[in-house]
Amino acid sequence: MERTARLRRLAAAGLIALSLASCGSTGSSSGGGATQAPVLETGIFTLVLLRTGDSPPTLTKEEKRDLFKGHFAFMGEQAEAGHLLVAGPFMGDMNPGGLRGLFILDIDDPARGLAIAQGDPTTQAGEFRQEAFALATLDVLRRLPALEQERQEERERAGEDLSQPDVRAYVILMADEGEHAMAVLAHPALAHSVVLFGRLGAPRDGALFCVLAIEDAKEARALLAIANEPGIAFEVSEWYASPSVALLAELVRSAAPE
Repeated sequence: MERTARLRRLAAAGLIALSLASCGSTGSSSGGGATQAPVLETGIFTLVLLRTGDSPPTLTKEEKRDLFKGHFAFMGEQAEAGHLLVAGPFMGDMNPGGLRGLFILDIDDPARGLAIAQGDPTTQAGEFRQEAFALATLDVLRRLPALEQERQEERERAGEDLSQPDVRAYVILMADEGEHAMAVLAHPALAHSVVLFGRLGAPRDGALFCVLAIEDAKEARALLAIANEPGIAFEVSEWYASPSVALLAELVRSAAPE
């Protein structure tokens, strides 16, 4: 509990300050001249990174299809149980450490979150291995399932084929020098692209995790070259998830002062 409270304190001020930067807002003044804070709260979640297994199985095409069918069914079950808030695969050839996908769970104990996530058939088969971290981020993340439900209802009304994938590309940044990395994200070259950002717990205590509404890692690296004057080491990965994830930034803007 003490570690969780410390992580929450570590993240809160920086996250709210960065949310204002990403909104392009400097706050509004009351009659007494004081800056009014936005109504933004932090929460603790579990981030699970899926990496290529140490000894992945040799499978036929049919066996792999069935394995991943179980993977998707598992994710659906965890979403239905209220645990899984967002998931998506990493793509491209430059994702560090064999990254394959991630889960963000609405569970504030990463040990419990990992225990649940390891029920995934792809992990049990050795296709993936998992790492879990506490993730302190703005609790607007809990609105994501409702946003996704609204999106799917809109697609249905529009007559779209709901069996077809509904995803878009993002870029994920991670950096161990979390406090300095957040200052880089506040740079005008990047701030407008920030969708989700947070601080990690052990074993990467204080590291930054960020999702950018940028579709190409090369573009993200070019913007980092402009913004990253301190020379922070960022891990840059291409990730795919629902377009609803990008709407989280709108929720933050709506909570920020005008």
